[in-house]
Amino acid sequence: VPPAANYRYAGSIGDRHFYFFYSGTQNWNSAQAACFALGGHLAVIPDAATNAYLTRNLNGGNTLIGFTDQVTEGNFQWVNGIPVTYTNWNAGEPNNSSNEDFGTMNSAGFWNDVNGTAAFNYYLELRPVSSPAQLCAGSVLSLSAMSVSGAAYSWSGPNGFSSTQQNPQISNVAVAASGTYTVTIT
Repeated sequence: VPPAANYRYAGSIGDRHFYFFYSGTQNWNSAQAACFALGGHLAVIPDAATNAYLTRNLNGGNTLIGFTDQVTEGNFQWVNGIPVTYTNWNAGEPNNSSNEDFGTMNSAGFWNDVNGTAAFNYYLELRPVSSPAQLCAGSVLSLSAMSVSGAAYSWSGPNGFSSTQQNPQISNVAVAASGTYTVTIT
């Protein structure tokens, strides 16, 4: 979880994408490096719904996104490698004026390409980490969620399991406890 002094929790889309808004300014490479150091990347926008969601949470001005044609001019790619299936370029963009290789989003949700020295705020995107765990009957199942200042947690799972704790534990687990556990952070 990013330091609260620098990042504001901006919400999540489902239980797969968590966004944090960085209100300071950095250039694209520095912002992407900061996101990577925190276990994430600059926000990726695969569809209109994500674009609208992130636009609603902007403080105005331009915000860096994880879209770049740094490798091959004119071939913009997402930093996480997913296929490009959606774009929302502003009229006349991208135009590569002054060697512009990095994507930004304005307060209306339209995109622009900027050069590598331009500094803006940005969205950090984190994805939860999960791994299958094997437990023996009678042991303790420990669930954990990222810590988000001021957030509320709502867990659900097999056999009617629910909890509002950030990191609940189930003692003396049985076969009925096997399955998928989901947490919603608000």
